[in-house]
Amino acid sequence: MKKALQISFISASGWLIILFCSCTKSPTESPIPQITLQSVQEVSYGQYYDSFNFVIGYQDGDGDIGLSQSDTTGEFNPSSIYYNNLYIDYYEKKGNKFASVKPTLSAVDSVEWAYRMPVISTEGKNKSIKGTISFGILDITPPPPGYYDSIMFKIYIYDRNLHKSNIVQSPVLVLQ
Repeated sequence: MKKALQISFISASGWLIILFCSCTKSPTESPIPQITLQSVQEVSYGQYYDSFNFVIGYQDGDGDIGLSQSDTTGEFNPSSIYYNNLYIDYYEKKGNKFASVKPTLSAVDSVEWAYRMPVISTEGKNKSIKGTISFGILDITPPPPGYYDSIMFKIYIYDRNLHKSNIVQSPVLVLQ
C-alpha cells in the first residue's frame, strides 16, 4: 500500500510540474518587427511601364504592427516619418554602383513609396503575430537607352512603438 501511494504522489507531482510549466509564460519573441522578402515579381506593360508585386513576411513579438485611420496625431501626424509604416527605397545602378533615387512621375512631382498598413489585430494572451503582406509598385518608367538597366528595392517597416524592422533588399532587377 505504501508503495502505491508513493507512485501516486510522484505521478501527481510530475503532473503539477508539467501543469506549472505549461502555465508559465513562454519566452517572448522580440518586440522589434522582423521581415523577410518572400517574392518579387515584375509585371511588364509593354515598352513604357513596369510594375512590381512584392510579398514580405513579418513577425512581431508584441503584435503592434499597423496603424488605424485615427492614428494621425503625435508621432503619427502627417509630417512625421511615422505617419506611414511601410517604406520602400528605390535604387538604380549607374556604372558599377547602385544609388538611391527619389522616384519621380514628372520633372516636378516626386513620389515617396511609403504606405500605411492597417492594424493587424490578435486575440488571446499571446500578442505575437506572423504573416505576409502583399503590395505593388506601379508604373516605373524605363530609362532612356544607356542610362541604367538595373534597379533594386530596400523595404522596412515601423511598428506602433516606433521600432524599425530590419531592412530587406530585393534581388537586382534588370528592366526589360
